[in-house]
Amino acid sequence: MSTHQTAITRICRTLAHSTRLQLLWAIFEDGDLCVRDLALQTGISAPNASNQLQALSEKELIIPTRDKLKIFYQPVKRPETLCAKALLPALKDCQDNDVSFKKIIHEATAFTHERRIQVVRCLAASDETFGSLIKKTGMTTPSLNRHLKKLFDRKVVQKQGKVYQLQQPGSMLARCLLKLAVQ
Repeated sequence: MSTHQTAITRICRTLAHSTRLQLLWAIFEDGDLCVRDLALQTGISAPNASNQLQALSEKELIIPTRDKLKIFYQPVKRPETLCAKALLPALKDCQDNDVSFKKIIHEATAFTHERRIQVVRCLAASDETFGSLIKKTGMTTPSLNRHLKKLFDRKVVQKQGKVYQLQQPGSMLARCLLKLAVQ
């Protein structure tokens, strides 16, 4: 698997967590907040908040800044990575439109496994039959079935007759994740 595929799966795994989304929304809303304030605002423990913030920071969705003994978190203003550059506006759109965490997690989990990204990339190149997907991905039948089901449920893949093809997702976040997955 490519490092890009691995990066996409890791960032989607990070996003597929309601506590992290809760913290990210608080940071989007109020900007420069310390761990203690974020913990109080979201109702989670400070150690848990700190761990979850570290995960968001590692994916370059937020940036920590130290002021003496306190660490403050804010949204990344100029993301360096392609993933963060594309995802931050899509996530902000989710917050602005009150998209539920459940829906965001549902969409993100379409891309939390490198094999699903492999299937998506195959289908981005051309529509495929089940047999041709088996050959191109090297997956077993049960494995491919599991991954296709997850992609169907998230409206990323559709089937026309015997041919599988990508489907244009409805939300800005899902479209962004799909675009990142096929790059």
